[in-house]
Amino acid sequence: MDRTPVFKHKYGPPLPDYYYGTEDDDFYNLIIYEEENEIKDYLNREYVNLYIIQTYHGVLRLQLDEPPYYNFTQHEVMDPSNDDHEYIMFLQVKAGDVCERIDDHMEQTDHSKCVIY
Repeated sequence: MDRTPVFKHKYGPPLPDYYYGTEDDDFYNLIIYEEENEIKDYLNREYVNLYIIQTYHGVLRLQLDEPPYYNFTQHEVMDPSNDDHEYIMFLQVKAGDVCERIDDHMEQTDHSKCVIY
């Protein structure tokens, strides 16, 4: 299984401990970014199915890089109290659940809390 990219904003708050991993556990590929274009450049170079973006304000966005979700604006906001390491591992193998979550979230009209900047 590929490592899940987690784009951590350079000035964002610390992520939950399990994102940092250990020498034996490298489930996540932690990528520090400052500008949104750095994320897009990475995604243009590397194919990834599922990835996570920490916004400037610390919100975690769950995103897919599969049709029709490769539209960079398609996302879902993660709930830190429920979306733990085990759930993210589950999502790696069951994309249908991610698609449903993204569709439900995108139907909302206010996305001000999940803007990347």
